Amino acid sequence: MSLATNVSSAWIIGVGLIGGSIGKALRQNEWTVYGTDLDNDVLTKALSVGAIDKVGPYPECDVVFVCVPSSSSVEVIKKALTQAPEAIVSDVAGVKESICSEVVDPRFIGGHPMAGSEKLGVSGSDSQIFEGRAWVLTPNETTDPAIFAKLHGIVTLLGARPIAMSPKRHDILVATVSHLPHLLAASLMNLAGDQAEEFAELLLLAAGGFRDMTRISSSDPQGWPDICIENKQAIGVAIDAIVERLAQVNKAVANEDREAILSTLISARQRREMLPAKGDVPLRIAQISVRIQDRPGALAQITTKAAQMGINIEDLAIAHALGGGAGTLYLSVDESKASDFIGQLQAEDFHAMLVTSNDHV
Repeated sequence: MSLATNVSSAWIIGVGLIGGSIGKALRQNEWTVYGTDLDNDVLTKALSVGAIDKVGPYPECDVVFVCVPSSSSVEVIKKALTQAPEAIVSDVAGVKESICSEVVDPRFIGGHPMAGSEKLGVSGSDSQIFEGRAWVLTPNETTDPAIFAKLHGIVTLLGARPIAMSPKRHDILVATVSHLPHLLAASLMNLAGDQAEEFAELLLLAAGGFRDMTRISSSDPQGWPDICIENKQAIGVAIDAIVERLAQVNKAVANEDREAILSTLISARQRREMLPAKGDVPLRIAQISVRIQDRPGALAQITTKAAQMGINIEDLAIAHALGGGAGTLYLSVDESKASDFIGQLQAEDFHAMLVTSNDHV
C-alpha cells in the first residue's frame, strides 16, 4: 500500500539554510516551490542555487513551511494560516512549547528537523541534509488526522524520519541532545581561544577530537539566543546535570581514581555505540490498522505512544469512514515492535490489529 502524498506545491517563508534545503528537496521531487524572505538578496540567491522556483507568496499552495527565528514564528505562522486558507502549515523552530501553546489550529503542526550544517544561509542549503534524520512533529488535540498524514508523507519525501511527541517533551529532550552540545562546543572553543592568547601554539595542537567536538560552533549563531531564552528552563536543567557529571570526573582525576575514570569512559563508549546509525531502517515492515474516533487528541495519543516506545512510524495514511465520526489509521512500523505496539494501543482502548508484514523496500 503506497502512502505517498498527492500534493505538489509549497511556500517557504524564510529561505535560509533549512528553508532552502526543504525547497531543493521538494524541487527534486518535482514540486513547485515559492519563497518569501525579508531580504531580497536572499531570494535572488535562492533562485540562482535552485532552492525555489518563484519569488512571492502562494496562497493556493498545499503546504507552508515557516523557517524564521523562533521569536518571530508565532506571528508568521498565524499570518500564513490566514493567507493560505487551505494549506497545511508547519515550522522548523528548535523550540516548540512556546509556539504550539500560542498557535492552536487544525491545520498547524509544529515541526523541527534534527538537521543542520556549519554552512551559512541558502548558499549552504543541501537537498540531502534531512536524509535519515529525525524530524519531530507535534500534533495536539486539534490536529486533523488527514493533515497529519499528509505532512508525515511530505517529511518522509524529504528523506527524514518523522517522530511525533508533545511540544514539552520535545523541548526537554532537545535541551540535552541539541542545545547543550551547541553551548558546550561554543564554551570549549572560547576556552581554547582564550588560552591561545597566552599560548600561541595551542590551536596548532588541535587534533581530530577537538575539531569534531567544536564543529557545530561554526554554525550560524543568529537564531541561538532566541532558542536559549525560550527553552531556558530545560537548558538550565541540562547544564546543571553536565556540571555535576564534570564535577564527578574532576573528583576522580584529583583522587587518582583509575577505576572511576575508566568506568566513565567505558560506559560512554558503550552508550555511544548504541546510537542509531544515520539512515538506519528496519529490514521488515508491519502494517497496523487502528480504528480512530473523531475525538480531540486521539491521533496525538497514538503517535506520541509510538515515540515513547522508541517506534518510528515509517509511513502513515488515514481512511475516513462513510458518514464521518471515525476512520482508520494505517501505520507502517518495524515488524519486531509491532506486537508490543498493538498491545499498548489496545490497553488504551484503541481497536488495533496487524494488517500485513513484508520486506521493507
